[in-house]
Amino acid sequence: MKIKRTTMRVAMGLLTAFVILTAGFLTKGEAIAQQSKYVVSVFGQNVSTSHVYVNDGKSYVSLRALTDKLQAKISYTKHSELYDYHQYEFSFNEERVMVWGNEHRGFWIQTRPVGKDSGPHDKKIYKPEQICVQESDVCKVDKKQYHGPILVKGTLYVPIREIAQALELEVVMKKADGQTVIDLASASN
Repeated sequence: MKIKRTTMRVAMGLLTAFVILTAGFLTKGEAIAQQSKYVVSVFGQNVSTSHVYVNDGKSYVSLRALTDKLQAKISYTKHSELYDYHQYEFSFNEERVMVWGNEHRGFWIQTRPVGKDSGPHDKKIYKPEQICVQESDVCKVDKKQYHGPILVKGTLYVPIREIAQALELEVVMKKADGQTVIDLASASN
């Protein structure tokens, strides 16, 4: 009887320690599901907080939710090579915005004028740092320095500052009702 009580106490102690140690650790999905302290607004229209994600102090917004607010039609293409590459494109203010890549090599953000082919007018907004095997094209993203677009449960989230730069929009942050409002608006001239 004494052995059963001791075993039970040890088991309860381990369970309690596990609960205490894991409290406060959230998966990416749980972090999104919680009420966000950040609200993203595009031209005065709020994006649902379920489409806002904060990772390592950097704010992200769902690309689909953003393009919906911009009333921009987005296209998606999947290229299968050594790794699958995801390519998202949409047009806004005479610029074609492209977000492409994968989780292994990272995602790039670049723009080019609508109707133009690849060339010197391309603007590279975000390019992930790579770790490559010497004298080889075998590379992977340097996760310690990566702050680009991320996939969470099949949804692409883009960093707000970089996507605002690609769209030539101004980022204005203000506090309201205990939340931080990140407003994307036309840059003042």
